[in-house]
Amino acid sequence: MPIFNYKCCKCGHSFDLFSKVGGASEDKICSECGSSDIEKNYANFSFKVNAQEGTCGSGGCGTCGS
Repeated sequence: MPIFNYKCCKCGHSFDLFSKVGGASEDKICSECGSSDIEKNYANFSFKVNAQEGTCGSGGCGTCGS
């Protein structure tokens, strides 16, 4: 079960919940004030790929120019 981060629209409290994807919204309440007026926070993410010339094998991948 994935963990999602939510923010309460009533009190502003941020909290995490284990949630089924597409789960019922009535099960989701603020852990601070009990309000069901919450919204899901979407986090940005990134990753870095380090490719060195000549490491793509024979024929190359076309990305690093080898």
